[in-house]
Amino acid sequence: MRGTGIRMALAGLAAGALALLLPTAAWASNADDPVDLGGAYVLDRSGVLDDPAAVQDAIDALYSERGTQLFVVFVDRFEGAASDQDWAHESAERSGLGDHDILLAIATQDRVYRYSVTDAFPLSDDQLARVAEDHLVPELRVNDWQGGAIAFAQGLTDAQAPSLFLPIAGGVLGVGAVTGIVVAGVRKRRATKRTRDAAEADAAELERRAGVALVELDDALKTSEQELGFAQAEFGEDHTRDFAAALADARAMAKQAFELRQKLDDAFPETPEQRRTMTLQLIEFAEKADATLDAQADAFDALRELDRNAPQVLEQVAAEQAGLAARIDQAEARIAELGAAHPKADLSTVRDVPAQARRLAGFAATAVADARAELAKPKGEAAVAVRAAQQAVGQVTQLLGSVDSLASSLAEQARQNAETAAQLESAMQTARSAVTATQDYITTNRGAVGATARTRISEAERRLDEAGTLAATDATAALAQAREAERFAGDALRAARADVDAYTEQAAIRDYGRSSPEELARYSEADGASLGGILSDLLFGGSSGGGWSGSSGSSSSSGGWNWGGGWSSSRPSGFGGSSRRSSGSSHRSSSSHSSGGRRGGGGRF
Repeated sequence: MRGTGIRMALAGLAAGALALLLPTAAWASNADDPVDLGGAYVLDRSGVLDDPAAVQDAIDALYSERGTQLFVVFVDRFEGAASDQDWAHESAERSGLGDHDILLAIATQDRVYRYSVTDAFPLSDDQLARVAEDHLVPELRVNDWQGGAIAFAQGLTDAQAPSLFLPIAGGVLGVGAVTGIVVAGVRKRRATKRTRDAAEADAAELERRAGVALVELDDALKTSEQELGFAQAEFGEDHTRDFAAALADARAMAKQAFELRQKLDDAFPETPEQRRTMTLQLIEFAEKADATLDAQADAFDALRELDRNAPQVLEQVAAEQAGLAARIDQAEARIAELGAAHPKADLSTVRDVPAQARRLAGFAATAVADARAELAKPKGEAAVAVRAAQQAVGQVTQLLGSVDSLASSLAEQARQNAETAAQLESAMQTARSAVTATQDYITTNRGAVGATARTRISEAERRLDEAGTLAATDATAALAQAREAERFAGDALRAARADVDAYTEQAAIRDYGRSSPEELARYSEADGASLGGILSDLLFGGSSGGGWSGSSGSSSSSGGWNWGGGWSSSRPSGFGGSSRRSSGSSHRSSSSHSSGGRRGGGGRF
């Protein structure tokens, strides 16, 4: 008698649980359930195609050449099916696709693709996999969704023999016609390869030219800046305004050129055509900047011939040169202090400054002496010697300035590190609290919480772990990760609350068929147990291998479930399991899809 009572109690609990599970699919479903194409060849629910007509053209070409119909679907995620592959199979079946049809489904946010064909499709599993890996996946990895679909269509064309059922004048396809089509296909592929190789070679040459142009332009700018400074000191700003304006224009164009190069080098890839266009723009900016500097070269050369101020300029240079030795000694002592105060700092940019500065200072002293000797001559070339002394003293000054700049940077970095460390401690504590609170909420309401909230809290935990790892070596990066952990935890909590609210609303309005007060109380208890995930843990062990069965094994819209006096569980041994679908997903028999005449493949990209 006691065993019968337990079975009856569990049967009632199971009935309440199934009543909770059945309507859940309604509120958990979304627009990315399996689709019915309704005769359309391209369906873009993710909005990623710039030109769907181009994809349609590739599909039409495939059919014209091989008699194969390709259908392409873009969605954010695959939902509402037992697996990603089942999603593709069910969509193909809903759309009524036949033996010469293939469905390509791409989940853009989850970065997964799947294809579905019947067992009678002319290409083998290995052939289809090669087409996907060689043609589709490379384009998807750089987010070229449109190019991926077009390349997949071309790959299907290349992988198949020419169709013998294409309309031929007279209704007969001769051997010569078959040979002609095959040869034409080979020639077309060879021509396409030659064109692609030429384009790649051209792209490589363009990028080489762009790199050379940037280096030459940067050197020309640095030389021109020094020349302008010398000319202004010697001849005054009134006589050098045109050259200064040209230098400013050249700097602006050089800035644009380097910005383009940075975009080409960043982590966001461009299409080949975009890369070519940007490289050509870069080269154009560099050439214009160089031409702008060249336009002032003759005027500047004429200005340099006016050496009447050479004696005065020489005395100024000589005075600066005389003070270089003391300044170099001070810089050397400053570098030693920086190394002691900042043992982890990178001093490689200034380590050789004193030695190089002393060499240049010696050259400057020789140039000053030479310039004085030239000034004493009736027709000496004093301007050349003065110019050499100017350049040497100017470079020493620049070298010594780099030491001061590094010292200021290190001091500022130390201040920022201290500030970041304080912020990090607070951010880590806030993130830990947010992650813990959200995990507790999901755990105690896991019967209603779906995949989105669980994904976000998993990402929050990963970010928090990363913050802890980085804390000792890179406080700034750790702080950013901690803040991201808090943000993902907040996203997870909002998603989980929305799931629970929807679940609770469904439970509140559910019709229990005028049950007795005792039954209503039992259903209410079942609601709480299912919301907390207790029921599935007890009866299923976290696996889809268990369930209830009764004498009728069917449900009625008016009479509820008929259990026929007991229940049985086929739960496999072992703890937990990962095959259980969430209550918001519709579970389909694999026999009608996976093993019912369809096959497929795919993966992540």
